[in-house]
Amino acid sequence: MPLIDRVLIHSSESRRVPIEPAKVYYLEADGDETILHVRPSRKLRDVRSLGEVLVAYQPHGFVRIHRGHAVNVRRIREIVRRKKGREWQVRLHPPVNRVLPVSRSYLAELWKAFGG
Repeated sequence: MPLIDRVLIHSSESRRVPIEPAKVYYLEADGDETILHVRPSRKLRDVRSLGEVLVAYQPHGFVRIHRGHAVNVRRIREIVRRKKGREWQVRLHPPVNRVLPVSRSYLAELWKAFGG
């Protein structure tokens, strides 16, 4: 367990910025880098891949739900089935209000985060 409740964002090879994981709604893969969505108009970039960034965020309640997304489970408003299908999606709390797909390969991980 980390000593403090902040994680370093690698904004460049020579710059690190501490941020509170609770303020991050979700992580999004962007090529070999990761975008951290803090609120609708604020995005932070980490030069590491989503998999590398997620290692630091998992102890703070983040779960991978898709090859391109990981979410802060505290920011999930609801989990619903997509129309016409067996697929699921998560809806995030305002002000972000994003709807993100949950791939079948990560669904069990999402349920496990909620104890199911």
